[in-house]
Amino acid sequence: MQIQFDHNETQQMLAQSAQKLAQAGLDAAGFAAQLADLGFCGVLVAEDAGGFGGDMQDVAAIMEPFGHGLAPDTRLLNAVICGPLLAGHADILAGIIDGTRQVALAVYEAGQGYDVTPISTRYEGSVSGRKLAVVGGDCATDFIVSACGPKGTELLLVASDAAGVMRHAYAMPDGRGACDVTFTNAPATRLDPAGLDAAMDRATLSLCAESQGVMAAAIALSVAHLTTRQQFGRPLGKFQVLQARLADMAIAVQQARSAMLGALAAMPADAHARAAAVSAAKVLADKAAVLVGEGAIQLHGAIGITEEHQIGHIFRRLTTQRSLFGDIHHHLARFSHTTDIQRSMP
Repeated sequence: MQIQFDHNETQQMLAQSAQKLAQAGLDAAGFAAQLADLGFCGVLVAEDAGGFGGDMQDVAAIMEPFGHGLAPDTRLLNAVICGPLLAGHADILAGIIDGTRQVALAVYEAGQGYDVTPISTRYEGSVSGRKLAVVGGDCATDFIVSACGPKGTELLLVASDAAGVMRHAYAMPDGRGACDVTFTNAPATRLDPAGLDAAMDRATLSLCAESQGVMAAAIALSVAHLTTRQQFGRPLGKFQVLQARLADMAIAVQQARSAMLGALAAMPADAHARAAAVSAAKVLADKAAVLVGEGAIQLHGAIGITEEHQIGHIFRRLTTQRSLFGDIHHHLARFSHTTDIQRSMP
């Protein structure tokens, strides 16, 4: 496993384009249109299907500047999660790339926490059940749904406008959309269920990369505030205790980055090694998010909790990220389980 610390030439170009888009100040509709023009949603789609044919390191190069600019929607995240699950469905992949289709992964059920094993959702020629917290599901044209079938877990493609599909859309704490969705004998197309675990790891690692950008923005704003804000006749940045707080935040971000880079390098590895590396990255990303988010608010003082200041929006994004695709407790347990399996292997 060889860790890539710096972007290659292609990833530098992707990151620069993503940075320009993230800093353009577009609303969700404008952002989605530019996203389609740039073709970013095809980053993991094979070249012969019209995509970029990239890997998760390419995804991270885009997601980090999107995090720094607080990208207003989840289209790229959902494309990264669902695109590889749709191999062979050229029409849907083309729609994802050009922005006319958005596919969201629906796997969580009531009472199951972050366990994606389907219990109450059933497939017997059609799908019935209820899924919760579908990220980006508020505007999805299609859902990929996990369900119990006659031969075990099934992955199913269901159109959002199909008969028997009803969704309740809402905003997450950071303003991006999600939904709960109920299926009642809805028509479905079967997909290969073998890719579900890898899809969840792509989702988790994408969040880690995005959080890197969000935390970098928090630190940059905090440095600017401490440099310009005066107290007792000198800038706040001259006070050693505040310097130490900022240093702790920066160290936590770099620790999380190291874990993320290790997980990116582990993505082609066997499932257990990949799972352990991805969960370790999410744990350190979530720990850093708490330290950086809370620290940035405290360094800004009362202005940090106003609606007008960007740092409050950053805090909400970091808080939301910590609860998506497994919180710190889920990933600590997963890391422990997978490393125990690795140690027991010959």
